[in-house]
Amino acid sequence: MAFSITYLGNGSDGGSAPVDPAAYNPGATVAVQTPGSMTKTGSTFAYWNTRPDGSGVFHGWPQDTTLVMPAANLTLYAQWFVTTGLNNGGSTTHYNFSYDSSLRASGLEPARTNALINNAEADFAIMAAWFAGVKPSGKSPISVYVTRLTGGANNTGDIRLKPNSNDPNELRSFLVSEVTESFMQGQNLGWGFLPGVNNEESCGEGHRYFSLSNSSCRRVLPDPTRLLRLPAGSTPHCRQAIPTLPDLLPLERRRLISDHALTM
Repeated sequence: MAFSITYLGNGSDGGSAPVDPAAYNPGATVAVQTPGSMTKTGSTFAYWNTRPDGSGVFHGWPQDTTLVMPAANLTLYAQWFVTTGLNNGGSTTHYNFSYDSSLRASGLEPARTNALINNAEADFAIMAAWFAGVKPSGKSPISVYVTRLTGGANNTGDIRLKPNSNDPNELRSFLVSEVTESFMQGQNLGWGFLPGVNNEESCGEGHRYFSLSNSSCRRVLPDPTRLLRLPAGSTPHCRQAIPTLPDLLPLERRRLISDHALTM
């Protein structure tokens, strides 16, 4: 017996929700639809959930792009990012912030994102000092979406934060790591030390967390190392001060060669 997938706008007021006319056998791999023309005033589409209030299973990027068809008809409800209650409508000089609207029900938002906003520009100034004269890649201001997902962050020009806790400092650490990555891409000096590597490689991940661990040792930014799986026996790399950019790459290369690359 085959089953169907229905997509609902869950408060959308423009365009139309996608329609999947196919029927699928249980266990089939199904491509999750994008929102298509569907819109909601004052909101940005986030992803889909199996419950209207976002308490079910998430589907759609960045959670997934396919799903395994259950042995039942499936309804997916749109989830939306909003700026309700955010300081200055979520806008700062370098960022536009919004959050998953379903997080308001628990009282977590907008307070947590406002705490992030309150530190965002000071943190950006620290990163700009690390990369003096370098413009981060991508658009400005950067759209930052605080999701209800977990597991870290995605940076595609827009940044999606996927915290593992309710701590606003975790959001702050993820945002700094992703924006540091954008500065590194704008600098375009290559992030690894192996022949033929490009600007997205484990060595680059180590480089940006190296920058972060330096800042946390100086108590400038929250410690990101608790968010990482470090190799057995290794410790965060601390110096008395943040290194200047000319010595940052070779110093980190020596660190990674001797201690192995940091892994996510």
